[in-house]
Amino acid sequence: MHFVDFVYLFSFLVMIYSSVLWLSVLLDHGDRIKKREKPKKWPSITFLIPAYNEERHIAKCIESLLNLDYPKKPKIIVINDGSTDRTGEIARRYEKYGVRVVDKVNEGKKAKALNYALKNLKIDTELVACMDADSFPERDFLKKIVPHLTRAHAVTPAMKVANPKTVMEKIQWVEYCFSIFLRKLFAIFDCQYVLPGPGSVYRRDVLKKIGYFDENNLTEDMELAFRMIDNGYRIENAIDAYVYTDCPKTFRELFRQRIRWYRGYFQNVKKYFHMVLNPKYGNLGVFLLPVNFIWLFIVIFFFVYPIYRFIFDSIHTLFLWMRGGIYLQQPSFNFNFSILHLNFFMFFWTFLFFVNILNIYLSVKYSGEKLELWKKKSFYIPFFILYPLLIGFFYLVSIIYELLGVRRKW
Repeated sequence: MHFVDFVYLFSFLVMIYSSVLWLSVLLDHGDRIKKREKPKKWPSITFLIPAYNEERHIAKCIESLLNLDYPKKPKIIVINDGSTDRTGEIARRYEKYGVRVVDKVNEGKKAKALNYALKNLKIDTELVACMDADSFPERDFLKKIVPHLTRAHAVTPAMKVANPKTVMEKIQWVEYCFSIFLRKLFAIFDCQYVLPGPGSVYRRDVLKKIGYFDENNLTEDMELAFRMIDNGYRIENAIDAYVYTDCPKTFRELFRQRIRWYRGYFQNVKKYFHMVLNPKYGNLGVFLLPVNFIWLFIVIFFFVYPIYRFIFDSIHTLFLWMRGGIYLQQPSFNFNFSILHLNFFMFFWTFLFFVNILNIYLSVKYSGEKLELWKKKSFYIPFFILYPLLIGFFYLVSIIYELLGVRRKW
């Protein structure tokens, strides 16, 4: 076996170990998946909607919040962040229903819009929830997410893709289902490190104590989660508190979003590197963050090495051709080695294929969707074929951008 074969073997073992680990967490703690304690009282809550040029979405977002089934009427504040379209005009139509609309100069950062409301407006509320203007929750969202705050300081929702139509949206539909399942397992394992923008709910007093959102961070939701953990606060997850969101429809849109996400991840890991291998931070510090470095290597290796082999073999073939032609003959193999080599790769690829099928099945099941393999073949086939390539490409570009010091964009 060559060195590359050992790298493949190591990668396969890590992938299998990770899959078995999360499945074992599910088997050992499956009773906690949808468990929640009924609160002694329902706390007051205020939704913050930062909006920049969201005239297509803002009405649906506001209406979904007005129609929430909750014992106390939620307060809704729309921060019109310097929109140049009809966002402010449309939002003000709902002021008669108690919606508050405030205008500010656009500064290009969502965190600044959120902090503007939290720091400058008199908000008498126990809980704060963020909701992106292009997102909307199900009617029972609050009744499913708020009870988790009886033993946590922030709760993440279950995000789904709204009305997927393009190939990129369908790939993300599967990805988001998997994220719903995995985020809950992370919560059980006490190692969540992202508080997604659409639908995460926080205790107002905790936000105030830790200084609100970081306005100089590419992914303020991730940074806030790291900071909460760093200060000893706990993050839970509500696997059935669904929030639907618009996601990138084209490769270009997805590229821009993921480069920002992944560079934001690198930025936050660097900022909170003291957590890595630190027992103080439990499974996040001792296990997940170190393993994420290994996964990053694996993802890039599986993307780069096949491309390298293709280019190397093509150049080698070209040189042979230029030196007088290629004599094609029946290839001769060492029979025993080739069979072992074939079996080695086939075993792991086959095993991982069925593990991934199981993961997708569980993800779709726990996200409240129907598997519908044949009907959703245009979802699953592109996901299995294209998604690994996309993720590898996005991470590689993100690393290159970071190394070259390319200016970060919000």
